[in-house]
Amino acid sequence: MKRAFDIALSATGLILSSPLWAILAIAIRLDDGGPIFFGQLRYGLGGAPFTAYKLRSMVARASMMPAIAATVCIGGFT
Repeated sequence: MKRAFDIALSATGLILSSPLWAILAIAIRLDDGGPIFFGQLRYGLGGAPFTAYKLRSMVARASMMPAIAATVCIGGFT
């Protein structure tokens, strides 16, 4: 019974929030024309690898860019 309730509630949440996901996907695509999803290799239970997919929130191929040191500005000095 609980499993059926969980599935029904999850499906309802996905259906109700689908317009928001569509708007976010369109905004990401229009922003720079890059891919909408970002896939990242992760390791799960027992070290089993899997790919986690997320909506992209940074520039395309950001994981391949060199790290840029952050500069902290205190009192007008950097």
